[in-house]
Amino acid sequence: MKTLNLTFNEGVLLAISTLTVLAGATIAPSLPFIAEQFSQLTHNTFWAQLAIGLPGICVALSAAWIGKNAAGKNTPALLIIALLGYGVLGVAYLIAPEKLSLLLASRAVLGFCVAAIMIMTTVLLVKDKAPQKSAQLLGYQAAAGGFGGVIYMALANELTQWYGLAPFGLYAIAWLFAVLLWLSFPKSLQQDTQNNLDHASNNLKTTKKDVSNKNAGVQNAARNTPRFLLFGLLATIEMLSLYALVLQVPLLEFATPYVLSAGLTCSLLAMSITAAFYGRIQRIFNQPNQHIAGLIIIASGFVAFAIGIANINVLALILVLCVMGIGLGLLRPNLIAWVFSTISASERHSAMGRLTAVFFSAQFIAPFIVYPLVRFAGLQTLWLCFAGICGLGSAYLIASTMQTKQSGSTSAELIKG
Repeated sequence: MKTLNLTFNEGVLLAISTLTVLAGATIAPSLPFIAEQFSQLTHNTFWAQLAIGLPGICVALSAAWIGKNAAGKNTPALLIIALLGYGVLGVAYLIAPEKLSLLLASRAVLGFCVAAIMIMTTVLLVKDKAPQKSAQLLGYQAAAGGFGGVIYMALANELTQWYGLAPFGLYAIAWLFAVLLWLSFPKSLQQDTQNNLDHASNNLKTTKKDVSNKNAGVQNAARNTPRFLLFGLLATIEMLSLYALVLQVPLLEFATPYVLSAGLTCSLLAMSITAAFYGRIQRIFNQPNQHIAGLIIIASGFVAFAIGIANINVLALILVLCVMGIGLGLLRPNLIAWVFSTISASERHSAMGRLTAVFFSAQFIAPFIVYPLVRFAGLQTLWLCFAGICGLGSAYLIASTMQTKQSGSTSAELIKG
């Protein structure tokens, strides 16, 4: 912990960040066993797949609302409640594995807890931190998510050898994290509670001021909308690129499933390692330039797939996937840090809620874009299309950066207007 220069509180928040990965694909090894529980139903495999993806759908639907309404509240206390709910809803299916209604209901509500955890963990992690420290922590958070995915997936694969539905028991770790969070935030919990009481008391006395503040908030939201549309587009490009790899690489025919899985794992590790060094990378490149570099790297990887470089042998495949992982590792922490640098601290809950909704919406629509494109136009066309999308994104940022420099503004002011 000392080598990473983290406090106990920061370490706990980073550990909590891994739970968002656990909510979805990590229980994929249990898919055949879930389907087996409902073998008497028509389309039982569909119901099992829906159960795995349902939390993501609910995150996309609820994240913006949660972020908006969590602002100004006792964030540590709300996060503890979300963690307790996460654990209960995660393991609930083990109580009656034959009940489809229990499975779907628990997975749906779990999505609300995941959204709350993502938003509040990120906001707490950078609260009252200097920009450089915030960048470092956001990089660690992205890395923790990647490493956590690898670890949880390995544990899930091992547990299914013992009992097919055992990976659901991993959700209970959220209860441990809730206790650790309570221990790391005792003063903050008391202070935030008192602040909330004071805030409520002041609200009763200053109704007119609140009305003017709401009007100012509406004006700020209107001013921020064009800016956030670009951030949302960049988030969508990132997620679609990631899931184009996740959905199609395992289906490539020139290598064994084991090799393809190992290649994706290497890509995730490269992404995590790159994100872990985000704080240092940001000292060299500003946020727009770092995003440009990430998009160009990802585009080059898609081009390598399209022209066949990645298909030469296993080593070439793993190399291309690792390079693309580096590009993805540059994007995630950079986008969140970039968003936070353009808004006030009081707007972070709402902004993170909207950004989370975009991430999971893109994750949800990815199969509806990737599969039809491959079926009707071919895999090479898919790779070229995504290379073009990433290229266009980087070209727009380059043009915007050049325009900003010509106008005499700083790079930090890019797309602030």
